Amino acid sequence: MAKKPAAIVSRTYSTCEHEPTAQFEAWRNYIAPIYDVSPIGQDTSAGFSAEVQAWHLGALLIGRSSFASHRFFRSQRRIGRDGLTHILVQLCLEGGYAGVADGREIAVAAGDIAIIDLARPLALEAMATRTLDFIIPRKLLEPGLSREASLGGIVLRPDMPTSALLVDHLVSAARRIADLAQEAAPALTQMVTATVSACTAPLLSNEPKHRSKTVTMDRVKAYLDRHLGSPTLGPAEICQNLGISRPTLYRMFASLGGVATYIQNQRLTQAYALLLDPANSLAHARDVAAVCGFVSASHFHRSFRAVFGLTPGDVRAIQARQRLFPKAYSSIDFADVWIAHLARTAASEPATG
Repeated sequence: MAKKPAAIVSRTYSTCEHEPTAQFEAWRNYIAPIYDVSPIGQDTSAGFSAEVQAWHLGALLIGRSSFASHRFFRSQRRIGRDGLTHILVQLCLEGGYAGVADGREIAVAAGDIAIIDLARPLALEAMATRTLDFIIPRKLLEPGLSREASLGGIVLRPDMPTSALLVDHLVSAARRIADLAQEAAPALTQMVTATVSACTAPLLSNEPKHRSKTVTMDRVKAYLDRHLGSPTLGPAEICQNLGISRPTLYRMFASLGGVATYIQNQRLTQAYALLLDPANSLAHARDVAAVCGFVSASHFHRSFRAVFGLTPGDVRAIQARQRLFPKAYSSIDFADVWIAHLARTAASEPATG
């Protein structure tokens, strides 16, 4: 009898394996290699429902996720610590989430596809949600997308020309993956990455044409990241120090709501992370605001609440009761070992395309 081909490696995780009082902390530890999370409300004793089924294709992760309402984020500090630069392509099947990703204010609903750049800061709040997840090393998308393209925070709506095509492709891949042999993984990886690139590239096609020949969007964003704490950061300073014109700068950030909006969103995301960090438990909110470049404490409070639906004091109250930066991850497979392996695989193999 012929030996049955090996199936694509898969794992399933559910918080129902734990007592209700421990479920949110278990989820925090499981997802910690990708996100820092916090509850909505401070009482998690009644339980927290979350489940992930994931398949490892070698250079691509495909997952089905469901989770109760909570907040999740990646700060600049966190990004520098874990070095994760993958792209998450996430089809929302039920529920949704909203917040700031890579300086963009985004809202994702059922039927939408979100493109999340894990190398850029984000702070999002989810309702009870069910998703299909495709975690792709950045290198695999670069043949079809410019290296300077801003991927983070793009949302494909159902009425967009290429959205239906991408939805059909992602749903089909997730539906059939359990029946595929491991030897089919490279072909499936190439098909998924090629389709994501082809369907996303038109949304970025106009941006590179307006860029300076010597200053890329990535270079401007890197400059902003380094100088967010400066209260004088603005178009005049950016143009002077990077040698670009104001019209060029404004065109670069037009799709992000403008350069001023982008800077404020990045500052707010940084402030959220600092307020949640136990290392800053004794710092006043006004001091955190100043570190992030806000001159007016009242403007900081108003803007913070408008974006996150919470006051800085609310976030500090959560921080006081929750360990949000675990030093050791208890999860393995999908969330820890798998993610690390995915990064190594992408770095060692030639890009597809």
